[in-house]
Amino acid sequence: MLRWMIFDQELIAYFSTGKVQPHATVAQFVAELVGTAKETSGPKLDAAIREAFPPEFAAKLVGKAMHDRVDDDPFLWGESEEPRAVDPGFFVYATEIDWEKGTLWADWIPDERQRVEFFFQDEEVLSTEFEMADFEALFAGLKFQLNQIEMLLPNFQMPAANIVSTDRLEKPRAIGRPPKWNWEGALAFVISQAQLPDGLPTGPGAQARIEEMMSGWFLEEAGDTPAPSLVRQRAATIIRSLERPETPRIT
Repeated sequence: MLRWMIFDQELIAYFSTGKVQPHATVAQFVAELVGTAKETSGPKLDAAIREAFPPEFAAKLVGKAMHDRVDDDPFLWGESEEPRAVDPGFFVYATEIDWEKGTLWADWIPDERQRVEFFFQDEEVLSTEFEMADFEALFAGLKFQLNQIEMLLPNFQMPAANIVSTDRLEKPRAIGRPPKWNWEGALAFVISQAQLPDGLPTGPGAQARIEEMMSGWFLEEAGDTPAPSLVRQRAATIIRSLERPETPRIT
């Protein structure tokens, strides 16, 4: 019953600790280098990898088979922080849920092309530097808000360890996590730049320059920037809009 109520977003699930690990395969990064090196493994491919990638990342690829896994930096939180609300999609894809221990493990969360946005609205948790990545997740310390349990399940005896008081949370959410980043403000800034005489950058390298513009705006306004992968997604959308051919008007 609890799982269904989380699916239906009648209950918000919080966890005290969590780890969301983005990962991809070696093939996603080196496939284009195989043609140059003329081998799928070996010293020539390793040399091409070292030339194409920074040393730290190249070390993750050199000497590996095409199907081997490559990890990006995980998204982590711990008990020193407030319990974090988790999107219902993690329960949809959960490999194992132990309600008594308050743990959830999902060995596979699909990449952004396959995810249903309704179930995954917390972009920060699923951020990654990789162009396309799958994820695995491990959460512990499952908790629910006391007022929600009392209202929805008045006769349900929830262990005290699984209860979090509302005053410990910054703000409860109805659907999804409140966005951390002001994307509307960043988009408004980009639009304002389009009105200047030079307009927005076009041609080769245009997307990278728009990414720099957006990251610079966030740094100035918020003192921090979203993950590059999140900026890249928005910049790519802008570029696609600029490059979309105009539909001829029929008169």
